[in-house]
Amino acid sequence: MGSVNCFMKSYHKATIDEVNRKDVLNFLDWMEANLETRAGGHPNNTYRNKLRDLKIFLKHFDIVMPLESKNWPKEIEKKKEKYSTDAVNKMMKAARTEDEKDLLSFLLKTGFRDDEVAHAQYKDIDFRKATINVHYKPEFDWTPKDNEPRKEDIVLESRLVERMRARMARYGAKLADLIFPNKKGTPNQHLIRVVQRVAKRAKVEGRIGLHKFRKTFGTIVAKEKGLEQARIWLGHDDVATTQAYLASDEMTSEQSRKAVDSMFADFGD
Repeated sequence: MGSVNCFMKSYHKATIDEVNRKDVLNFLDWMEANLETRAGGHPNNTYRNKLRDLKIFLKHFDIVMPLESKNWPKEIEKKKEKYSTDAVNKMMKAARTEDEKDLLSFLLKTGFRDDEVAHAQYKDIDFRKATINVHYKPEFDWTPKDNEPRKEDIVLESRLVERMRARMARYGAKLADLIFPNKKGTPNQHLIRVVQRVAKRAKVEGRIGLHKFRKTFGTIVAKEKGLEQARIWLGHDDVATTQAYLASDEMTSEQSRKAVDSMFADFGD
């Protein structure tokens, strides 16, 4: 309805069944002049979403959308973003407490979804095997996506395992305790604020989010262990979903040139 309300600001006819192609084009002009797009988003995608909503609204009244989708603004593929190594290191350096470092390390090295991080308990970690997985939490009436754990446990870096041991000891926590609870001991749904504060201190630019750590994890795993392993550890059903997560590493032009030289080094002139 938000999209329809926007349309009505550019549409001044008495009834909706009078809508024509020119009215939709006027709506596009109105959106270009009045709508703000999200940081990191592209205006064309915002316009397309509004037009899609309008099309659904018109269909409810058996009205065909006057402007065919082939004439809509071109959809712009969203850039696949991850944190660079430099950005993560800056945030780790800017972290003022062990709690902040714990969260940053956990996000980077598990690839957990936001809600999985909030509901993670120490018992999800197999300290002996140095692995972790996602499990059903009946005490919080919470189930993981697809109602099941990962097909395979995620192998943890040794430094993260030791960090989690130290955190557990620091708080005198039990295995059933949440790793990152709020002050009430329940799942903390505002962990993003911690990351945003650290990122601000570190002067890391661009969009800051927990999910971006998940994409960073997936990109690293795919590069080192292959796409299929990244799919399993991210908990995706198909590789296509995993591919949508992967971001290319940032390289300077000199690094890029050397990489290309290396790629074709075995071929003669």
